[in-house]
Amino acid sequence: EQNTVESGIQYTYVDNTNDNESTGRLPLIPDYRSNQISAFSVFKRKLNDVWQVDVGARFVLRDLEALTITDTIPRTIARKNHTFFNYNIATSLQYTFLNQKLIVDLGFAQRQPEVNELYSSGLHQGLASIEYGNPDLVAENSLKVVAALEGTLKSKTQYQILGYYQYINDYIFLEPTGEFELTISGSFPVFVYNQTNAQIFGVDALLSHYFSKQWQVVAQASYLKGDDLKEDIPLIYMPPNNAKLTLNYFFEDGKRSTNTKLGIRARFVAEQKHIQEDQDFLPPPPSYFLLGFDGSTQFQLRKNSLIVGLSIDNLLNTTYRDYLNRLRYFADDLGINVQLRLSYQF
Repeated sequence: EQNTVESGIQYTYVDNTNDNESTGRLPLIPDYRSNQISAFSVFKRKLNDVWQVDVGARFVLRDLEALTITDTIPRTIARKNHTFFNYNIATSLQYTFLNQKLIVDLGFAQRQPEVNELYSSGLHQGLASIEYGNPDLVAENSLKVVAALEGTLKSKTQYQILGYYQYINDYIFLEPTGEFELTISGSFPVFVYNQTNAQIFGVDALLSHYFSKQWQVVAQASYLKGDDLKEDIPLIYMPPNNAKLTLNYFFEDGKRSTNTKLGIRARFVAEQKHIQEDQDFLPPPPSYFLLGFDGSTQFQLRKNSLIVGLSIDNLLNTTYRDYLNRLRYFADDLGINVQLRLSYQF
């Protein structure tokens, strides 16, 4: 039997002060100060060569003071104080057999509302939308179960299958109101932060296989479904089902270049159909297929090295809109995107 314990304490202080004189606008998020202290401990016990048990806990105490600006005229500053005490507990059981591993996790977690969820008020410039926080939000409480099977088959094939279910009491989410608000900058859709009871479950799968030392294929797929249990409707802004296939070719190392590889990747994202038409400003965009390219190599320069990488996204210049990108209300997503990366190590 082998036992290990890891513990720690963390303190975080945040002082957020807006510069209203430079922007000439009321801030989306008010000035606030946050003091947070947290402590965690993880206990691992290896019973034998096949069984291992992990137990962990984390406690968080946070004091938040926000200097909000009232909607009344003349505007005044109202101080809001919150004290949150949250705790997370998790346990994991691992069973290893024949180069395979079965893992079952069970965890309870609490999450306090963040400042933007409590006190957002006004235009979110980066997303061209009006957002309003909800000062009555309380902490989320969630229970999550995860089961995973992973391992290696005949040394050339690796796989992982993961399933999960999560129940969240007082789940915090950003909800479209279906209304528009006219400002000096234009008319923008309005969103408010709200809470409900929710459940989320899904499955992730990964398969990696080497045909030879040079050729590798990686296949990934994700399925997810979320439901609003209070209203008996789907949860909004859940990632749509998707799949990805990548083919890599690895070159043999040369005298001055090493770790050279080329890869082509294909990604399919399905249309999010688990949603009602009246829940959003626009219906979810249709499914789309994207092709991409990746290449990289490393040059040895005496004792140093230079890594050169090239990536091309949306190689076919496909016109599409991503359901999780809130700018999809106004425009298509990016076309061909080329990135050149240089990394010098010394």
